[in-house]
Amino acid sequence: MYRSACLLLALAGTAAADPAPMGVYNTAPEAHSGLFLRATPGIAASAAVASVDNEDLTIRGGAGRLGLAAGWAVQPRLIILGELVGHATVGPELEYKGDVTMTDDNVTWGISYAGAGVNYYLPSNLYLTGTAGALVMSLETEDGTMSSTNTGFGLKLGVGKEWMVAQKVGLGLGVELLAGSVPDGDTNWGVATLGLTFSATYN
Repeated sequence: MYRSACLLLALAGTAAADPAPMGVYNTAPEAHSGLFLRATPGIAASAAVASVDNEDLTIRGGAGRLGLAAGWAVQPRLIILGELVGHATVGPELEYKGDVTMTDDNVTWGISYAGAGVNYYLPSNLYLTGTAGALVMSLETEDGTMSSTNTGFGLKLGVGKEWMVAQKVGLGLGVELLAGSVPDGDTNWGVATLGLTFSATYN
């Protein structure tokens, strides 16, 4: 039987307006050019579902998340980029056959994503971003056992708003949706996360 699902079953069995910040340099730059770097720490709601013995096994919970992206502006507002994103949920909730189990805080569920895509800035410095890439889930249990799925496929879409605080530095807020499917032995996990991010960008 698939390792991640077995570990989870074992755990379940045992247990308005947007005001600009102070010191804004320029809220609507005429163009973005050159090197692009962005960090996006934040929080997210995450869930994954797999079918085990014809029943849905669900893992879910609130997560801390961090994204790092690097790229290059190929047009004044268009950036080609690659990114890494990680989510970590401590003490996730499990549901199987209608029974809900809260795991201990020493159980950690992880989602890792590596993708490539584009970021586009509107004249207002509102940005739209989309990437596609590799998605993996992992689970670390209280005894230190680590289990990972095989690599699957994910899509990430985001929208946000940044305010320039220096000539090439912007700070902002955004919302990101990450969804995909990851194989795990004889089954597949459907994965989705919705995150609220703080962005710090150099471009």
